[in-house]
Amino acid sequence: MAHLSTAGVLRIETRNWTWHLTAEFEWDADPNEPDVVGAGFLFHRPVNRVGMGIDPPNNTAKIDLRPDNGNYGQPESAYCWKRGAQVWVVENQSGGPEIFGRITAQHMPFQPNDRWHDPIEEEPPYKYSFKGQIDHTHRPWYPDGAVHVAEYSYETRDPFNGKRSQKIVIPLATVSAGIAQDGYYLKAGIHYRLRLHAKGTGEIRGRAMLRDSEGSIAQALLGSLDSSWESVEVMLGAARSSPDATLALEFEGPGTVWLDRIYLIGDDAVLGLWRPDVVEALRQLQPGVIRFGGTSVEGYEWEQTIGGWDSRVPFTTYWGGLELNFVGLDEFVQLCRHVGAEPLICVRWTGKSPADAAAEVEYLNGAANTRWGSMRVRNGHAEPYGVKYWQIGNEVGLGPCWWRVPLLPGS
Repeated sequence: MAHLSTAGVLRIETRNWTWHLTAEFEWDADPNEPDVVGAGFLFHRPVNRVGMGIDPPNNTAKIDLRPDNGNYGQPESAYCWKRGAQVWVVENQSGGPEIFGRITAQHMPFQPNDRWHDPIEEEPPYKYSFKGQIDHTHRPWYPDGAVHVAEYSYETRDPFNGKRSQKIVIPLATVSAGIAQDGYYLKAGIHYRLRLHAKGTGEIRGRAMLRDSEGSIAQALLGSLDSSWESVEVMLGAARSSPDATLALEFEGPGTVWLDRIYLIGDDAVLGLWRPDVVEALRQLQPGVIRFGGTSVEGYEWEQTIGGWDSRVPFTTYWGGLELNFVGLDEFVQLCRHVGAEPLICVRWTGKSPADAAAEVEYLNGAANTRWGSMRVRNGHAEPYGVKYWQIGNEVGLGPCWWRVPLLPGS
């Protein structure tokens, strides 16, 4: 088993309400391998809002943390851990102080940027920025609770959705640990539907909490877990408003829990998904047509964006990032109709045939007794949408491909 020990260097300073920790350490594994897999601060309770950079050749790690403008006070200790090693804790020696993601009402994607373990399904970087400071806010899930006791990893075997699930081993009955995510805007009186997928072994019991620096806002028991994947759903009623709340999923052991495909949606969401303020702003624009198109269409598999949210797998696009796959053809067309606009659907050209385009048209406009129309019925929309406006490809040009265009109307 690898050994991790401190070299006795710890510096903590503040700059723009960000704690900067630099620690040096040693280990007996190959120093060219990034074996250090976690680091964070401990205040009066564990807080791990971190970004970590590892420099294996120099045996150093740097951690940046912004503890809500100082509301947590001074850090009591810092820690980091290594794969297969005990947690290394250092006492404070310094005394120093997405396409649709941002307009949907679902708050919490469970496809985080990996800051703790090997990146198996890490979110690809975005290739563009409109307003860099706010476009793609980094809101990672982070370990919470007794992080110095629990063991965190990503499990690639038998995930519920996508390529991996979050695995947490809690070895003791006297502690609780889990994951948390910051940055929730909550409104008093709104009930938020939390849905997650989990399985567990041992004596795992869980609960969900919404909290901020002033204390608890809502909580609900998740109950015990079975050894096979199951959906868990609870309602969290916000007792007060909060501009920056944290959602925490906490589990008591001893045992192991796996988590996947988590989302939280308020009961004020329009059509069960969209942010009310964005929908109202869109309605006031009085658009005649809203286009579903763009460069991403040329890599878009529409068949994978229909059906229940639980079964949809996240994907990336030409522009980077990770689409959480809550918005497919059905959700887009329904939003257009809700604000009084006609949808325009751009069908994929790259790598597709006229028959593929015809299937997409049939899904939206076909009768219930057609192959794809019957699937639309099973997905909850009995009547055809009657989409009038269609485009072929996105800026694909003409050239040698032009001869295929006349084939599409015939299909």
